Amino acid sequence: MSGTDLDVAVRIKVPADVREEGSLTAPGKKLQEITKELPDQPIEVATIGTQIELKPPDSSHIVCSFERRE
Repeated sequence: MSGTDLDVAVRIKVPADVREEGSLTAPGKKLQEITKELPDQPIEVATIGTQIELKPPDSSHIVCSFERRE
């Protein structure tokens, strides 16, 4: 998983049950702000077009993203 806001870039490997492979470019700062507040437990990450949905238990967060460019 990787993210960027053009000033900060993050790339990490996380264990995942991937149902469908794909790529998007996400705003790193926004992802960091959301994920630092999440409990230390598995969450579901889904995409809807170019939106990323983070679904921890009891809440949901939508992050706008862009198609990945090489």
